[in-house]
Amino acid sequence: MVLIVLGPLLFFAPQLSAAKHEGLLAFGGLAERYVRGFEAKWLPGDAAGDEALLGSADIQSQADLARDRPAACGCRPRAAGCGLTRR
Repeated sequence: MVLIVLGPLLFFAPQLSAAKHEGLLAFGGLAERYVRGFEAKWLPGDAAGDEALLGSADIQSQADLARDRPAACGCRPRAAGCGLTRR
């Protein structure tokens, strides 16, 4: 019974691992580009001009990016039925 449930997962494990690795590389590239743009806009003193740092969407986006990285890195393959379909 266990083999029936886990067999497909084991069969696709190399493809799932490769997809996860590619996704993490893409996410890392996106995060790096975003952080570099954020630094270029906000860190050189008055580079943002009249725009206020407090309440800026840039700050919220930076926080969202920092929050989502551990979630992306912590992905684990799971068999369907482990709470994924229940809502």
